[in-house]
Amino acid sequence: MIYTLEQYNEFIYLIKKWNENPSKLNKIYPYYKSFENTLFILNNNLINFLVNDKNNENILKILLEFHEDGMSIFLYYLYIYDIISLNTFNIYKLWVLSDEAIIIIYVTNFFYLNDKFFEITKLLKYMEREYLISTVIKVDTKDNIYRIPATFPIDTLKEYTSKIYKPNEKYLICSKDKNSELFFNTILTDLGIEKICDYYSSYILPHYFYRYNVKFNIPKRIKTLECTNFYNNSSNNKGFNNHYSLNFETKELFDIPFSNSNNNINYEKVRYICDKVYKFIEKYYTEECDWKDYYKLKEVDIDEYDLEYNEISNFFDINYTIFPFDFYIVGYEDLEILIRNQFDSFKKRIFNNDDNMQEILNNIESPLIYNYINEYKDNDIFVSLLKILYIISLIHNNYSTFIILLLLRHLEYKLEYKNNHLYFIERKFQCMSLEYEFYDLFNSNSIKIY
Repeated sequence: MIYTLEQYNEFIYLIKKWNENPSKLNKIYPYYKSFENTLFILNNNLINFLVNDKNNENILKILLEFHEDGMSIFLYYLYIYDIISLNTFNIYKLWVLSDEAIIIIYVTNFFYLNDKFFEITKLLKYMEREYLISTVIKVDTKDNIYRIPATFPIDTLKEYTSKIYKPNEKYLICSKDKNSELFFNTILTDLGIEKICDYYSSYILPHYFYRYNVKFNIPKRIKTLECTNFYNNSSNNKGFNNHYSLNFETKELFDIPFSNSNNNINYEKVRYICDKVYKFIEKYYTEECDWKDYYKLKEVDIDEYDLEYNEISNFFDINYTIFPFDFYIVGYEDLEILIRNQFDSFKKRIFNNDDNMQEILNNIESPLIYNYINEYKDNDIFVSLLKILYIISLIHNNYSTFIILLLLRHLEYKLEYKNNHLYFIERKFQCMSLEYEFYDLFNSNSIKIY
């Protein structure tokens, strides 16, 4: 828990030292790779220190990489602590939350923030009890040799590993030494069981036992063990059911007051054009690429091709708020023209309004950006451009480095923020690079791109 500036500075120092020498990971975390679970609590103090830090840009980037779900968790607490608005949270949030992200938020909110809405037992509707407990308490046993420190009597270790941890998928049978069989199957993970059966790997294990003051001479004792078999345990531990459907808008899990404006009135049109484009690609294109990295056309009736292509193009001309594609149609030369048409449409409908553009750039609290995103929410190109435009506004107004870095990580594109400059990293293909197209659009419309 971080409360003071001195504690925060030490926290940043440890991250810096770890980055210089990753082998010293245990200076920050007590278990190997335990950064996959959040060890530090995102209290208000820590979040504010991160937001106001203007001197540790590279360290903040490293911190955001510690947890694959960290972006969602950090973004959530920026909103909870009233640092970003609900609108900002809404447009940058991910549409799918992982099980670990939800569990971390629930544990933090219930035990630290004392918010009874986040009753842990509520999650049992979506996961098994054993999965919940082991996710909260255990380290990542897939990559570790042991799963529990060998510092207690074996009966105690056996009792609590059975209650806390998911059963191993593998079991070590030692026909001549049942005490060692119990010990190893209690202490070790699946990886540890594999390694102890390999005499040449067994020298690794004492290091992990000695750190807990367990003097276990494995090279000597291994001679008394007969590792006869591995077998899969029958336990089938499940995580979330329908995991793909859980997100911050799941009302039973989160009490965030989103408006109903996100209801998609264009659902049928989006579904129609997606199906039409997918079938068009399947019908007319091969999976082979030419020297320019464009997918090759099949031997087709060109008049029929042109007719179907024009139907697709005309749909987007009429339904200008709809364009549910970005990377998917890159590499199909004629379909890339449709993306460039979207850039032209964006210029006409948004960039050419100088008053609105100045309002967006100079006022990060302006509702215009959110109004535009709501209007064009079914247009992936428009939404991406508007999200980048908002980040440019933050840079223009010398806003928090940490928030800028965090929002950039919620985009799918290769953009980098460094020393108050935003870089668009062009992809190394002959066909379209969306990053270059974004840069070209902003640069040609008098928006300062560094």
